[in-house]
Amino acid sequence: MALNKSFYLPYLLTYLLRNAYKGWFHIGCIDITHNEYEVLAAHILGTIHWYCADCNLKSLELHRLVFGLQDRLRKSEQEIDIMRKDIRAKFSKTESEYTAVRDDTKSLIQKIDEGIEHCMADSEKLMKSMQNKTPNTIENVKKGLYTKVSTDELETARRAKRWGP
Repeated sequence: MALNKSFYLPYLLTYLLRNAYKGWFHIGCIDITHNEYEVLAAHILGTIHWYCADCNLKSLELHRLVFGLQDRLRKSEQEIDIMRKDIRAKFSKTESEYTAVRDDTKSLIQKIDEGIEHCMADSEKLMKSMQNKTPNTIENVKKGLYTKVSTDELETARRAKRWGP
């Protein structure tokens, strides 16, 4: 016994559409021809889509929105990639500059330490030299004072003789 497809057409269409609309549709009420229904009925659920006139307009708006969002997402991802590359380049440059400054600082610290050691050695030498010269200098000062005193006394005595009492 063959099934009468025309009897089941409204119910089959309802089955195909119920997930989207949650309601019943008759092909005559929604202006679908028998051939269009046959095409819809022949496809596995989910491989072909049909929308009523109202939903068709809404789906077009939704598709435009989705495509617009996809385009914006693509542009945003490109901008993010550009920013990421820029940040990596700047970070790499900053890291290189930091390394150079760190190395320069180490070198300067080493030179300062060497300079301090050199100054300390020179200070030690100077102090020892001064300690060695100090006794000689004191003796020379004493001799100079005695000589000066003697010279002054002689001078005073000569003057006294010239002018006499």
